[in-house]
Amino acid sequence: MTGTVSVAAAVWEVIPAPSTVPDKIVHATVYDPGTDMVYQIGGNPAGATGTYDGICRCYDPGSQTWTTKAPMPTPLGWCGYGLVDDKIYMISGHDNAGGFVGTTQEFDIAGNSWSTKTARPGTAVAAPLSATWNDTLIYIMGGLATAAETRVDIYDPANDAWMTGTALPLGAYMGSATCIGDTIYIAQAYNTACWPNFYKGAIDPANPGTINWIQGPAMPTPVFNGATVPLGDKVAWMGGFANATTATDEVWTYDLMTGAITQFTPDYPIANTRCTFGASRATTDGWEIYGMAGDMNGDWAQPNQTYVKIALGVTGTSENPGRMPGFVLGSVTPSMVRDHARISYTLNRTASVELGIYDAAGKLVRTLVSGIVEPGDRSVTWDRTGRNGDRVARGTYFYRLTVDGESVGGKAIVVE
Repeated sequence: MTGTVSVAAAVWEVIPAPSTVPDKIVHATVYDPGTDMVYQIGGNPAGATGTYDGICRCYDPGSQTWTTKAPMPTPLGWCGYGLVDDKIYMISGHDNAGGFVGTTQEFDIAGNSWSTKTARPGTAVAAPLSATWNDTLIYIMGGLATAAETRVDIYDPANDAWMTGTALPLGAYMGSATCIGDTIYIAQAYNTACWPNFYKGAIDPANPGTINWIQGPAMPTPVFNGATVPLGDKVAWMGGFANATTATDEVWTYDLMTGAITQFTPDYPIANTRCTFGASRATTDGWEIYGMAGDMNGDWAQPNQTYVKIALGVTGTSENPGRMPGFVLGSVTPSMVRDHARISYTLNRTASVELGIYDAAGKLVRTLVSGIVEPGDRSVTWDRTGRNGDRVARGTYFYRLTVDGESVGGKAIVVE
């Protein structure tokens, strides 16, 4: 399979900023597919101790409006975070007394309420990296104590419990990460310098505490303190300090299929820093990236009321989409999958047929058809389960139909 993304006409568009405190530094930006909202939590307008706020609000991409939610009980900046089962977790961080904390605060989106959960064990840190696996576990990686930490702690919201993960290959803080499929991707991190290479962490699904850290390609521009977002079969990162010195507007992508790192155009509208100001959103029309505030020019001084998005068009894992000699692939119905989806196709001859469901990293989730199929109109129902019979997590999935060696594919968005 190959990855495709249509960006020919993509431009960064200005979206409405919130009416109060639009300047935001070292906050968390989280997209929730269940509510189709982008949440902005914590941080502050100036980056100074004593000014962190607990503001929690969400942006509705459909109506382009903001709604203020219940505030985070302990105002913090430089937090790790994760989203599991329509609940957002703000973990560790820097507080208004100038100290580092290990607190875990849970925001229940449906109930618009906060509660305190078990704190991250060990030394309290600020600015850890974070990633969520399979809508189940939150990986909190590194952070700054007296120096850059290498430890990885994994939070299990279902049991309000922590476990230890395989340590990072290098100390890391003030970076950003994402998880696609069973792999954590780190493009931005700082130790005594920017991480010089892209890194991948392959999670063992049978033992999620076991992570195989793999050094990837050298970074064309080593960077830290920017934002990283998933884009189906790509990882994108933007902003931060290039070579740990100069605020940048560059955007880069890593292709999961080929391993290539490519500079993305157009650049971000401004040079922008201070971590997790970005989020991505998968729609039936393709992927979107949202950028919300941050530290313009990286100087702690210039107010940043920049709120933008870019619509990238279709990105996915497919080969030769559309009509092929001898067969036609229909669409997934519905395209936004909650409990089941029906995939239709037509054969004009007896053929060897394979139909599979793949996750965003290209990993086979479920085989629906495998064998010789007679000509005619055919359809098969996917009940949103994987090979083990468990329901798959929400997210972007791809279906691939192969007939006598020729393949076509398409995309389905699984929501709660």
